[in-house]
Amino acid sequence: MALIGKVRSLLLNLTFTTRRTSTFAVTITVGAVFFERVFDQGGHAVFEQMNRGKLWKHNME
Repeated sequence: MALIGKVRSLLLNLTFTTRRTSTFAVTITVGAVFFERVFDQGGHAVFEQMNRGKLWKHNME
């Protein structure tokens, strides 16, 4: 349990999000947008790879 507390404390100190609520909100918003973009593009790439040759845009060439 002490290790979890130290890791949590380290993460909070590194991000500087505990000092102001507005900074915390901006950090969460930017992180959510970044995660959404990466997750969406990753899922799209996996879908394209798994369905290569089966989709209409691959058969137009």
